[in-house]
Amino acid sequence: MTSARARGLASIAFASVCAGLGVQGVAVSPHARAEPSVAAAEAARLSKRKIIVDARARTSWDWNWDGRSSGGDPTPSDSVAASAAPTKVYWLVRHGQATEETPETDAAADGERKLTDLGRKQASFTARRLKELIPSTASVKMTHSTMVRAKETADIIAAEAFPNATRKSSELIREGAPVRPEPDTWRQAEHVHVTDAPRIEAGFRETFHRAPSPSSAATKPPPPEHEIVVCHGNVIRYSVLRALQLPPDAWLRIGLYNGSITRVEVRGDGGVSLRCLGDAGYMTADMLTHN
Repeated sequence: MTSARARGLASIAFASVCAGLGVQGVAVSPHARAEPSVAAAEAARLSKRKIIVDARARTSWDWNWDGRSSGGDPTPSDSVAASAAPTKVYWLVRHGQATEETPETDAAADGERKLTDLGRKQASFTARRLKELIPSTASVKMTHSTMVRAKETADIIAAEAFPNATRKSSELIREGAPVRPEPDTWRQAEHVHVTDAPRIEAGFRETFHRAPSPSSAATKPPPPEHEIVVCHGNVIRYSVLRALQLPPDAWLRIGLYNGSITRVEVRGDGGVSLRCLGDAGYMTADMLTHN
């Protein structure tokens, strides 16, 4: 195919797509007239293609997903009350690299796996990054899984960046198997999903929710509340999809580096925004691991 003919077909294809999207005034290169019969046939073929949105793929947002209001779409009065509630900023941190699992590792032994030297270094870099991102004047809470590798990561972050953070641990956000993924390339035993999935869902509900509105009218918007949640890859992947009201069985399609940061914001009206997912750009390339 000559270059002139190629340019002509490309121009007509672009113009046809633009026309289908309702874009007007697109100039078509004069080269398109080089071979009118071929160009016309191509334009006719492309004009029949339509952008189709399957109604089954659309979702409807539940503003009361955390059950903290009367439900339904927010009314004007609800919006006023919501504007007085602080935004909750969740910093989800995956633990640093830990010692390797073995085929014989059971649940109890998995909970005792400790950070490697690299894992401690990753946690230190994460602490430094969080200190840069979270205002020094902010009140910070920290929740961590009771597994050793998560607690050690939280210890480093607290010691190096947030010594005054209010801390608590939670059994609910320990590592495990959320709902069976689709596609299921993990092939975990069914009894593991049956045991772990309800616990991880309970961990999501305990952790993620709107901040309560203040009892008195505020003169200005309150500052955001910050909570650092140090846990595990499966828990973070599942929780992000649940927070965004997306199919949670897609969690295994997401990958997260050790020590990475995921930021989720929950507004007073029940809106949720994912600001970053698995950010690890503050580490050097040789530090990136995902075990």
